[in-house]
Amino acid sequence: MSPSHKQSRCRVEMSINIVEMSINIVEMSINIVEMPINILEMSINIVEMSINIVEMSINIMEMSINIVEMSINTVKMSVNIVEMSIKIVEMSINIVEMSINIVDMSINIVEMSINIVEM
Repeated sequence: MSPSHKQSRCRVEMSINIVEMSINIVEMSINIVEMPINILEMSINIVEMSINIVEMSINIMEMSINIVEMSINTVKMSVNIVEMSIKIVEMSINIVEMSINIVDMSINIVEMSINIVEM
């Protein structure tokens, strides 16, 4: 091989090496640019997850409020039932008193009848 041919070949090899290095640098640059994009996508996913967690928490809170309201209504109903029961007991007492009065009246009538018969 002639010296000029060797030199030429050397230059071509150097050029090829430089092109390969350039390609590697471009690939690295692409990777470096993709990293922040990937980090941004991850951040967006984390934000979406957080929003979902907040929505779930709000739903749980609303359910809890509904349960408390139901409990309050149940207590009110129970109080109403107790009040009704008290009124029923009072009515029963009144009926018993009336019955006693009727029995007393009946006794009086019987006594009067006896008195009339004895006269």
